[in-house]
Amino acid sequence: ITSGLVVSVRYLGMLQKFELQAFDQLQQLRPDEKPESRLLVVTITEEDVQSQSQEKPQGSLSDESLLKLLKKLAAYQPQAIGLDIYRDRPAKPDLPELQKYLYNSKNLITVCRVSDSQSEHPGIKPPPEISPERLGFSDLVLDPDNIVRRHLLALTPPPSSPCKASYGFSVQLALRYLAAKNISLKFTSNGAWKLGKTIFKPLTAHTGGYQGIDASGHQILLNYRSHRSLQKFVPQVTLTEVLAGKVNPSTIKNRIVLIGTTAQSFQDYSSTPYITNEGAIEKVAGVMLQAQMISQLLSAVLDGRSLLSTWCLWQEIIWILAWSLTASLLTYYIQRLFYLSIVAGVAITILYVICLIFFIQWSLWIPLIPSIISFISTIILAAYSMKNFLNFSKNTQILVINKNRDN
Repeated sequence: ITSGLVVSVRYLGMLQKFELQAFDQLQQLRPDEKPESRLLVVTITEEDVQSQSQEKPQGSLSDESLLKLLKKLAAYQPQAIGLDIYRDRPAKPDLPELQKYLYNSKNLITVCRVSDSQSEHPGIKPPPEISPERLGFSDLVLDPDNIVRRHLLALTPPPSSPCKASYGFSVQLALRYLAAKNISLKFTSNGAWKLGKTIFKPLTAHTGGYQGIDASGHQILLNYRSHRSLQKFVPQVTLTEVLAGKVNPSTIKNRIVLIGTTAQSFQDYSSTPYITNEGAIEKVAGVMLQAQMISQLLSAVLDGRSLLSTWCLWQEIIWILAWSLTASLLTYYIQRLFYLSIVAGVAITILYVICLIFFIQWSLWIPLIPSIISFISTIILAAYSMKNFLNFSKNTQILVINKNRDN
């Protein structure tokens, strides 16, 4: 009965907040991984923005600096270049060379934003010089607490959207890199993505701790890579360093080069499941988040790094039921409350460790909070029932003894 109620309450989404918090904690406890070596991030810092003041940029990167940067990078032969900066306007008329670069750079991918009726965001147009096959959307899927835990691979843009990209920015760059290794996107019989031997199973409305979510498009869980911190998992250089020729060409050749703003004044930061040393939610720049997503795709396909996954519904129900049955057995065999409390605490610790091992070893997210609630609720209910039963038996025995004495 208890496990059935817990499963029902969970299905209605009443435990989602707590399950996501537990998910975050499991993420934070994972060991560090090797840094991502196939990417390089060119960051535009506050100092870089200030150094362009004479060029009067309409954003964090002026047309003049963009042209210099693209020419510099092209000389080092990157596999692909991703410009994670909105450019909803044409290049300056007095910079025909930039127009030429934007038109002809086949390995340059840029971003736009799809309109969203729910947030009433009108969307952001792509650069007019960029052909559709070199566009990727930058849209993110946010949970109710505004934390990014999901990776949106593809969507169907509304007809009125100024951004017509159906694949994500990270997907476009990853596909370019994988194409050089003769790996192309295929689809399974049920519509899931397949790259090499890796299948990207899309989330549904009820997946793991998510219950009743909008799972439109093709979404997967985002398996963050952390190396000491989220800020250090990928090599980074500043715009000024690249333009000054202070970057080793080997760090660019055959890599994906991302260009994006990390200047705080542009407020392009997103919340992650991680926390800082001060206990605050850790936020990362948009370009670093895109790097995480690209790294997830490449490492899953090329390195066999596991994608985050969950059990199917019936497996989760059996798991929750098993902990409820365990609680019933413990209550039956351990009737002293003091010892029962100690054993229950040990059992919950074991449950937590099992969930952590599954998460670290196999990237498998199994029910933790519902199992704990089912376990504790069953112990309380069973102990209460056992106490009433014992009291009833005791009273019955006393009544029988008294009747025998009267006779």
